[in-house]
Amino acid sequence: NDNCDLYKWNGDAKVIKCDNGVNTRTITCAAGYWAQSATTNGTQYIGNIASVTITGNGAFLGCKPICGNGKVDADNKEECDAGTQCKDCKCNVGYEPSTPRTVNCGVTDNCAKYGWNSDTNFLKCDNGINKRTITCKAGYYASSADATIEKSQKAGAIASITLEGSAAFAGCKQNDNCELYKWNGDANVIKCENGVNTRTITCAAGYWAQSATANGTNYIGNVATAVVTGSDKFLGCKPICGNGKIDVDNKEECDAGTQCKACKCNVGYQSTSPLTVSCALTDNCVKYGWNSDAQVAKCDNAVNKRTIT
Repeated sequence: NDNCDLYKWNGDAKVIKCDNGVNTRTITCAAGYWAQSATTNGTQYIGNIASVTITGNGAFLGCKPICGNGKVDADNKEECDAGTQCKDCKCNVGYEPSTPRTVNCGVTDNCAKYGWNSDTNFLKCDNGINKRTITCKAGYYASSADATIEKSQKAGAIASITLEGSAAFAGCKQNDNCELYKWNGDANVIKCENGVNTRTITCAAGYWAQSATANGTNYIGNVATAVVTGSDKFLGCKPICGNGKIDVDNKEECDAGTQCKACKCNVGYQSTSPLTVSCALTDNCVKYGWNSDAQVAKCDNAVNKRTIT
């Protein structure tokens, strides 16, 4: 009988040949596989033998990867032996042979294996399965070799990036805080200087720089520059008044009180005597009079005007 034709090999794609014999067929598997049958399971399993001779219509149980004998056969280039995360003698993606090698595979420490390009502004690396997430220090964004991703990382000042497998880390790059967070559109800002996680904003002469963190010191000192941290908001260039007193040397007339604007009294008002934070209504009748005309009956004062009767 032609046993190969009659009983075949169970459709296994790893079979490379079948040799017919008297009431037998000898089936050979491709390199890296051992031949399994109901009668030879024990011996073939341990010996990793590529061929098996089957009697009559005995079932061929398939070509099996050369692993699964309870040990890692390094000579057969096995990485594992049918244990956890092991398939066809190789560890699944994101896993690697344990040290020393066992039947199981352990998660690859991608942070240790592929690193972060020795970047001094690196903060931490979190390991995952076939990936690692790298985070940069405050004031830096995690760069990418991919132009599209790089644009997004830079624009968003994104400190972390997740890399697949052995993908190289492009480094931590300093954020341009002046470009990112600006100065609240204040027309009296004359310059912005970028720093690590900071921006230093300078106001024009006659103004002090106010930020959420510098309010207290700058408010009193009338300092023209403010160092703003990260994305903190710049609150604007303020006229040099508003510290609760009249700074005569700064030619203030008032100090942010009633009818006071930009350190000067509004039209029709004047500094009180003694000077205070507020402005009082100017007495135009007293200040400008009626030319000492004897026929004047009365003078009624108003804001920036007088009515003479």
